Amino acid sequence: MAEPVSRTRQRLAALGSGAATGKPKPPQAPSRASLFPDWERHGEWVLVKRRFVELPDCVPSNLPPPGLFLKGAEHGTGDILFFDTETTGLGGTGAFIFLLGIARFVEGGLEAEQIFLLDFPGEREFLSLVRERFSAFRLFVSYNGKTFDSHMLRGRFLMNRMSFSMGDQIDLLHPARRIWRPLLGDCSLHSIEENVLGVERGLDIPGAEIPDVYHAFLRTGRTGRLSDVFEHNAEDVASLARLYRLMGRLLAGDLDAAPCDRRALGAMLLERGNPRGMEALEKAYGEGNAEAGRAVSIRHKRNGGWDRALEIWEGMAERKSLFAAMELAKYWEHKARDPQRALAWVARALSWGLPLDQETRRQIARRRERLEARIRDRGVPLSDRGIPLSDRGERVRSRNTKS
Repeated sequence: MAEPVSRTRQRLAALGSGAATGKPKPPQAPSRASLFPDWERHGEWVLVKRRFVELPDCVPSNLPPPGLFLKGAEHGTGDILFFDTETTGLGGTGAFIFLLGIARFVEGGLEAEQIFLLDFPGEREFLSLVRERFSAFRLFVSYNGKTFDSHMLRGRFLMNRMSFSMGDQIDLLHPARRIWRPLLGDCSLHSIEENVLGVERGLDIPGAEIPDVYHAFLRTGRTGRLSDVFEHNAEDVASLARLYRLMGRLLAGDLDAAPCDRRALGAMLLERGNPRGMEALEKAYGEGNAEAGRAVSIRHKRNGGWDRALEIWEGMAERKSLFAAMELAKYWEHKARDPQRALAWVARALSWGLPLDQETRRQIARRRERLEARIRDRGVPLSDRGIPLSDRGERVRSRNTKS
């Protein structure tokens, strides 16, 4: 009885077919394609599956323009391709892509497609189809794609000595981190889905287990949990489109589109020239975000809105904000030309006993010395703490009046 040939030996034979005769023969496609009856065979080693994902109100007029994400972008939504890869590892020459999920906006939802590689000998065939699909688009949207997926794609094309180029990229991970990390901490796509998009996947396969599932398929010829991998990938791509639409609403100035860090959103809106960024910062400050108060007050200061800036600084100073106290000192020294009031704010900040680094102490000391010198030049007596006696009396009387 002949000894059975292992699947690994069969794969090696396919890779090196023709070596014994010296006549090169193309590797034979594995018969395991029949294990995927719902997939369309594309060539010898590649399977393709298409699906439609319904998205409510998905019409061209409701889709965010790419320029909200990519400054100066002149692309339309028809130029966008969402993509996500599944690989046999996190990098290195031994890791390769075995599944690519892609999708584009159409009327009413997404036209999605998955490209699956049956085995490593067909990688060039797989990459040829990927290149064909990518060539029809100019803008590529991913989640961590700039750091991982696109680099993996370029690396595999390079290893196979095949030409490949991508257009502009939008990586949604970076803006997502800015506006949701303060609230969520974990900004994985799964976390964003649960806490922002309201998507519940159910029994989803963890991403860390996906390479083992594919390796087991190559080793045994049994599909195992590959159907879970396909569903995981399809959900990732659909979530990319959902997240793109939601973030587009936020970046267009819809401040209530989703819970987020309003301070970060306000900063992003102002960077894009949207005046609603000021409203977002004001709301964040009203919710107790000191960093938002800092940002919005500086904006008011630059725009000449001194009354509102002073109001914010005085409110922050009540909570012992060194930043606010120093801004008030600057205002009274340079804008109002009142060194006595400026020195009073410096003295108040020092009285809080806040932990200060050496450079900050040095700057405050220089400001105090400069203000004291100006006051002495005016002939105003100072207390032992450097506070003008006249100003100190005003503060005491003010407190007594309020009480």
